[in-house]
Amino acid sequence: MVASDSKIRLLMLQVQVAIEAYRQAEVNYRAGAITNLELLTSSTNVTNAKLQLEQEKINYVITYYQLMMAIGKNLRSTLPPR
Repeated sequence: MVASDSKIRLLMLQVQVAIEAYRQAEVNYRAGAITNLELLTSSTNVTNAKLQLEQEKINYVITYYQLMMAIGKNLRSTLPPR
């Protein structure tokens, strides 16, 4: 759980970095410094970072519920920590 939480925090930072890189790529594209393919690649990087973050959030919840089942907790009354 701790490792997954750390990975989520790291992925959140990666999303922020990818978004900033895309913003810079937009400026460079408008200035004619990069091609539309490079702008598209930057956009794809943002999408991939967001996807990885959401996948890790799902894995975190699944792991949490597996842990609760393993220790015999009632899953209906158990919410994963945020």
